[in-house]
Amino acid sequence: MSVAIWISTEYLKTTTHISTDIDPEKIQNSVRSVQDVYVQPELGTDLYNKCSSDIAASSLAGNYATLVNTWVAPYLAWQTVADALPFWGVRIGNGGITRKSPEGATALDSSEVNSLAQKARQKAEFYKQRLIDYLCNHNELFPEYSTNTEEDITPRHSNHSSTIWLG
Repeated sequence: MSVAIWISTEYLKTTTHISTDIDPEKIQNSVRSVQDVYVQPELGTDLYNKCSSDIAASSLAGNYATLVNTWVAPYLAWQTVADALPFWGVRIGNGGITRKSPEGATALDSSEVNSLAQKARQKAEFYKQRLIDYLCNHNELFPEYSTNTEEDITPRHSNHSSTIWLG
């Protein structure tokens, strides 16, 4: 079964700092993974599957189109950058793990890459909070948001964590 890709390569390149010469296949593989690992827990399995089915059938419309295009897409774009940045200059093959570096370019060290990934993650967190707030304030528009059962992922209704000190 083919997995629907929720944002285009062009959207990712124009919304983030991704270079126009990056391999579209690498981008799509990263987006696909981030959709499943990061977006699905925010929407829950049922709403995630509804949106995926509509995107695959080119029938995404109304409130669902607003949800995906306005609220999910920016989060997905920045989370993709944060998640994939450490891998985008790396090739994993039979000969081992190598770093690709264009002629005349200087490769960043891992701390610089981690710093960039952290900045992208901070932007992703901002958009994730906006997505969660939108879903909590408009959950009546998306019946699938509250119909998850058994092994389904139930969506998070908060992006905040708290620490309780006993003592």
